[in-house]
Amino acid sequence: MVHSWRKSAIAALILCRRTVVAQSACAQSTITVTAAGSLEAALTDCATVANGAKTLNHSLRIDHNPYTLGDDDLGYVNLTGIEVILGLVELVIYAIPSDDLDDVVLFDIPPISTIHSSTLRNVTGAIRIGGVIDSSDTAVGSVILDLPKLEFLESLYLEAQLDGLDVRLGPNLTVDDVRVSNTRAVESRLDVGRPGRFLYFNNTTPKPGTAVLSSNMSWAREGVEMTANVGLRDILLTRMEYARLLQVVGNPDLETLEPGVVAVQLVNVTGNGPKTAATFARLQSIGVVEASREPYESSRNAHFGELTALNLPALEETVGPVAGLYFTNNTFLGLQLPSLSSVNGTLTIDENQLLFDIGLPRLESVAASLVVRGNPQLLNFTANVLKRALSVQMRGEFTNVELFSLEDVSGSFDLAGGPSMDCSWFDDHFPGTVVKGRYSCVGNHTHPPKPRRPSTSTPSEEVDPMPTGHARGLSIGAKAGVGVGAAVGALLLIGVGVWAFRRRWGSAERPGGPDAQGKPELDGAGIPGSTLAEESVEADGSELQVGELPTSRLGDATGRSELPVPKRKPVELW
Repeated sequence: MVHSWRKSAIAALILCRRTVVAQSACAQSTITVTAAGSLEAALTDCATVANGAKTLNHSLRIDHNPYTLGDDDLGYVNLTGIEVILGLVELVIYAIPSDDLDDVVLFDIPPISTIHSSTLRNVTGAIRIGGVIDSSDTAVGSVILDLPKLEFLESLYLEAQLDGLDVRLGPNLTVDDVRVSNTRAVESRLDVGRPGRFLYFNNTTPKPGTAVLSSNMSWAREGVEMTANVGLRDILLTRMEYARLLQVVGNPDLETLEPGVVAVQLVNVTGNGPKTAATFARLQSIGVVEASREPYESSRNAHFGELTALNLPALEETVGPVAGLYFTNNTFLGLQLPSLSSVNGTLTIDENQLLFDIGLPRLESVAASLVVRGNPQLLNFTANVLKRALSVQMRGEFTNVELFSLEDVSGSFDLAGGPSMDCSWFDDHFPGTVVKGRYSCVGNHTHPPKPRRPSTSTPSEEVDPMPTGHARGLSIGAKAGVGVGAAVGALLLIGVGVWAFRRRWGSAERPGGPDAQGKPELDGAGIPGSTLAEESVEADGSELQVGELPTSRLGDATGRSELPVPKRKPVELW
């Protein structure tokens, strides 16, 4: 009886102490947990129901050593049941220097720290994952942040020396800032919904040229910046539709850049690795695309530099005040802009050492200057749909420049090419009429023997609405095949006509006498058809037409078929 009373008293004391501890913890603005048991107790004791949602009115700090083994390990943090956190969530990883790992780690797989919730919808503060790191050689492991129902988050910061990042937030999430820095992740999956600003910088992978960054974010209100990431090989943002700013600069190992943007205000893709290739498969417009937003003060231009390949198949225009296009210091061989019709700024193509082909089949206007210079391999330049430009500055080793539709150059026209480039056409048409300002052309001023003609389409001619490489329309090879097929078909028709012509002659003049027996059917009884075709034979005072023979030339008719042979008109071969 006494022992039973003592047990009850001890249990009550423990419960009272736990209640006091819980009340003390819940009285703090930040709840700090160091083990799975304390986390469960905090969520149970401190959560309340507000507006029908289970709410934690505290910030939550989780201290975790990924190399601690035991049942109470915080490697898996389950926040399911909580719908709203009025504060921030912080995961602090205490990393261990790699020199000490042999004494601690009992497994070869890098540890994984996970935060999961199938119910959390709102975090009014930030989610921050950082680390207490002893040295640059520290092993941290990977982080999984799995919050598929999250709809609102103030910001997300990933700042530890993480080996892997797997972030799966709600597809409709609204988050002001996402910042990822100082990680060494080889695989970074960052599904962050609709961030205001997305920054990925100063990340270093131990093995250069192996890291891949992918994200399903649909748009970024303020912009996307990815700078100074060593080892980053691929950037895949294929579901992104809009970003106010897209800046990819100073990533020395970058090889593939694939943003899915349809519209962007400012683009800067320069200074990356020597193998960088960029594909903007859906980009249609560059410039101010939100009327309610002020444009960037510094620049509204698009810069593409140091690229081995650039694909802009859908780009139609640059819009807004002073929205130019700059292609500089690239190593690609060709620059094709099949859909570009207007540039509301300067179009500059310069210092591209290997560039020898430019395609501008639909370019009609350049609001500022057309600048083409410093491209030593570029010999031919055609823009036969271009009508207006503020000024033209072109210098190079050109052998042919065509601007047959240019109507208005309000500023200067400065063209300098090789000694064989024709200037006579420009001399006859541009000074004082098309060009209102200073006119200069360096090249050959002697008129060619024949008048010059455009080598590409002009506005008066039909332009294929879908450029080469799209699903509709015929490619150049297909058109060539059609031409060859038509020629072969014509030759076959001619051959059939000749065969029919000679067959008719053979039927008409095969004699029935013994001398003609054994003659080939198309022999014509020894009289060449070509001779007969040229003769006008007189018989019984009447002129015979080609294809008819006098009866004196037919011999005995008994050897012929009993069926009458009708008169035939001459066979026309053309």
